[in-house]
Amino acid sequence: MTSLRSYIGAVVAAALAAGPLAALPAGAAVAVRPGASGFATRADVRDLGRAPATTGVPVVATLAYRHPAELVQLVAAQADPRSPLFRRYLSGAQFDAYFAPSPQDYARAVAALERAGIRVVATSSNRTVVDAVAPASAVEKYFTTELHRVLQTGAGTRTASAKPLVIPAELGGLVATVTAGDLLVARPSYRLAPSAGRRVVDARTVAVRRSAASCLFGIFCPSPTPAPTAPPTPRPSAAPSAAPS
Repeated sequence: MTSLRSYIGAVVAAALAAGPLAALPAGAAVAVRPGASGFATRADVRDLGRAPATTGVPVVATLAYRHPAELVQLVAAQADPRSPLFRRYLSGAQFDAYFAPSPQDYARAVAALERAGIRVVATSSNRTVVDAVAPASAVEKYFTTELHRVLQTGAGTRTASAKPLVIPAELGGLVATVTAGDLLVARPSYRLAPSAGRRVVDARTVAVRRSAASCLFGIFCPSPTPAPTAPPTPRPSAAPSAAPS
């Protein structure tokens, strides 16, 4: 049987045959990432005005994957029962080696943030996320935004961007998204219909759900451990009937 590497090579070749991806040239114009603001429209948030310049603001930068077209095709193949790659997933090391940002690109992103006065406090082993913190003035200057203090119901005073963040040109092509602030995302409320009755969930189901929630495009999903089956209970044999005299 052809190796998994050969199958991946075929997927990559197909993606390349479809045409090269449009690359963002060095020094390109800044890329605006909409959707980073909008807290003013939320019923659970009240604007308290501009955040003081010295306010510490958490910043999270998520880097872009390499070979995004191949990744899309690979994930589709892994979910297609007709594909030879169906349910044949990469290990974390295999995924990082080909799709995760390169060590050089990750280092460039970290260095750019630190030059802007944004202190990196944590990095990820798969080179995808950078956690940082900085004064509001540094965040506003680097990402061309405006930070406000807000009062969020049930969460107290928070910091949020009042304008969409703008990713600087030096991070173009490296960073996919940036968030600044600590505004909590509202959790959707839901309830079971009265006729649904009580749902009983055992510990194994909970563990499988947690595992599935940590999956990335189905690549890191481990196969759930089969539930142990109880041995069959022996049935007593019928007593022998008395022989006719």
